[in-house]
Amino acid sequence: MTLPVVQSLNRACEVHWLIREGHDKILDAFPSISCRTVRVNPSKEIWFEKALPEQLSEAKYDALLDFSHWPEVSHLTSQLTEIPIRAITYDPELDKLLRISVNEKTLYAPFNRKVPVETSLHQVAKMQHLIHDALGLDIVPEWQLPPARVPESRLSIFVHPHSDRPEKRWPLERFHELLVKMSYRRHLGVFLNTGRAHEAQATMELQSALSESGIDAELVAFDPSFQAMIGNLRRCHLALGTDSGPLHLASLLGVPTTVIFGRYPACQFRPLYRNRAVSPPREQPASVISVDEVLNVVSHSDLPWAEHAPVFLWGEHASV
Repeated sequence: MTLPVVQSLNRACEVHWLIREGHDKILDAFPSISCRTVRVNPSKEIWFEKALPEQLSEAKYDALLDFSHWPEVSHLTSQLTEIPIRAITYDPELDKLLRISVNEKTLYAPFNRKVPVETSLHQVAKMQHLIHDALGLDIVPEWQLPPARVPESRLSIFVHPHSDRPEKRWPLERFHELLVKMSYRRHLGVFLNTGRAHEAQATMELQSALSESGIDAELVAFDPSFQAMIGNLRRCHLALGTDSGPLHLASLLGVPTTVIFGRYPACQFRPLYRNRAVSPPREQPASVISVDEVLNVVSHSDLPWAEHAPVFLWGEHASV
């Protein structure tokens, strides 16, 4: 979600983007993103202790904007008090929903600008509010999408059936049932994202079940550079899966997406472009969603041929 915002912001000022190691490889697929990156590994507790604050202090930044609410970034910000503008969106309700520490002293205290935002807003709209309040800039993200691929005979589908959070998971047997029902209507070619090592076995079992049902299914092995995933997404007409990073990446590549959400609201977290969401009742897990609910969205969606994209606006009634 940050990519279009950073691209637009970088046109107005010089941006240095603090980004996770490995995730910076995604930028290779988007040459229009030309800002400088500062790579960090949050899993290493010492990344913010000494070298990084010294490096960032030497750059003499005018502003530090926190889009992520990582507690580690707040810790880092507490060591960069010489930066004149240190801003974060103020949304404790969302922090609680995402299980982020809401201790005011640790999460918000290092920032001298706390911008109140409505929890119901999409995350991009919240970023726009933050940029406007901190820098006085009205950023409207613009993103050049390639034309959606129109299937001829076989419909190629990228499937991401995993989630690291139980409330976002949809049972693998339902992915199998859904794809089988879709195959009654047209020939399918399925690319299954294996996910991390602990998710690979379940993915292979899904591949085997699909094969027994006469559906071609190819595994997309985990690749830390994300290049295998990106290459396969570019071959697909549709991406289907749980609320996850790969579905956001598919959206930015112009691949129509159908996302099965859990208790994290689609209005706040859905992919930016060519997206249809399937959501459970409020605060319910994804597992309550039936196969037919997802099939109905996929079957009646114009996404594989859609060219429209939502526009994000900041303001009193900002929405997706």
